[in-house]
Amino acid sequence: MLSSPVVITCALTGSGAKRSDHPGLPVPPKEQGAAAAEALQAGASVIHLHVRVDDEKPTLRLGRFREAIQAIQEAAPGIIIEVSTGAFSDPFADRLQLTSLQPEMATLNIGSANFFDLTYINDPSDVRTLAQALNQAQIIPKIEAVEVGHLEAAFRLHKQGLLLSPLHFHFALGYPGPMSGRLSNLAYLADLTVDYFNPKTDTWSVSGFGACSLPLLCSRPHPGRACTSRVRGRYLLYAGSIGPQAQLVGQLHASPAIWDAPLRILGWQEKYWV
Repeated sequence: MLSSPVVITCALTGSGAKRSDHPGLPVPPKEQGAAAAEALQAGASVIHLHVRVDDEKPTLRLGRFREAIQAIQEAAPGIIIEVSTGAFSDPFADRLQLTSLQPEMATLNIGSANFFDLTYINDPSDVRTLAQALNQAQIIPKIEAVEVGHLEAAFRLHKQGLLLSPLHFHFALGYPGPMSGRLSNLAYLADLTVDYFNPKTDTWSVSGFGACSLPLLCSRPHPGRACTSRVRGRYLLYAGSIGPQAQLVGQLHASPAIWDAPLRILGWQEKYWV
């Protein structure tokens, strides 16, 4: 049991799973809204949003994101929406345009990395441009780090005034290519946030790919720091079973932080929700 309140984020659909993996994968916006309501009831307070077209292919179409956001807001009022701006092959302009939707949060992929047999390119100039756009739109960036060097890059952007405090980092571990999901890797990254940033105001979250997911989600390298737990993807293979995300949220046995509690835990200002 995670005794102190945590902010639990659910990635409803993700970018890789298909209905052939599980028939309940929410693809249309209406299904994503229903899944968000289930996740909220189970204790989640943030939705990490990828969208798909009807044939299940990932897309950055502005209209599809708008439909999904509206469906989630109607079905799960009060939940925080975190838009994924990540893409392997879409033009950067398509990623940048998502800031016009003004969600509460959006991902800021801080650097490039290899995933499986693909190279995920995040050009430094594009990262700076997206960081500025998020600041101007008063969207809270979730700084995605899958390598140690990504924290170094975030530190430089913070020094340049392109990342504003309080900061929130997300460590995505265990994917083939970047850092593995060893708990020692998480502890090292968490230590670096303390060394480089303000441990009294800045926060981090973690997700894992595959078997490392639950050990990472339930770890707490710094008991005195606020952190969040994230269930990555709609479905997770655990102990030989596959289950919907709302069920997985309940399996964390966490004391969830809901409604205005995430604002207090993460130190965010109400101005972001004007």
